[in-house]
Amino acid sequence: MRSKFDDTGSNVQSTSGHDVDRSQGAARAISSFIDPSLSWVDIPWFQSITKMKIVLKGVQRVEDVIKACEYGVDGVGMLTILYSFPPI
Repeated sequence: MRSKFDDTGSNVQSTSGHDVDRSQGAARAISSFIDPSLSWVDIPWFQSITKMKIVLKGVQRVEDVIKACEYGVDGVGMLTILYSFPPI
């Protein structure tokens, strides 16, 4: 699997069970899995390694929906402020 981002992040789990830093919370632990270097040019790479449909979640601008269509994604989940429904 490709890994473009290398960050040690926070040490929220310890093998010894002692001296675990619990002050940073789950958001800090989960954010260590997000790759901020991903961009539009990565979509063809994802398409080349899988036959699954590619859906972008959390798209906030119409311009990004148009660009996603140009790159051939199979769907988008837009963030709406009013009357927001959970993505399917």
